[in-house]
Amino acid sequence: MEENNHASSNIEYLTVARVQELFTVTRATVEGWLESGELPHYRLGPRTIRIARPDLDEFIAARRRATLLSARDIRSRCSAPEEGNATGDEAAA
Repeated sequence: MEENNHASSNIEYLTVARVQELFTVTRATVEGWLESGELPHYRLGPRTIRIARPDLDEFIAARRRATLLSARDIRSRCSAPEEGNATGDEAAA
C-alpha cells in the first residue's frame, strides 16, 4: 500500500461502517477493497480501521474513470462492423 501523509493534516477519517453506508454495500465488499489495496487505509489496531477522505475520493474517481473507459470500449465494439459481414458495396457485388 502506498504511504500517505495524512496524519499531520486536518483530514476526515472514516470507519468501514461509514464507507459501507456511503456506498450501500456490505462490510465484506469494503473489506475486499481494503485487502486488495484498491482502497488505502490505516489499521490502528486489530479491529480498528480508518480510511482518509482524500483516499476515498481518489478511489471513487478511479472507479469512475474505469467505468467511463469500459463504457467507451463497449460503445466502440457495438458501433464497429463485425469481421466477415458484408456491408454496403460488398453486399451488392
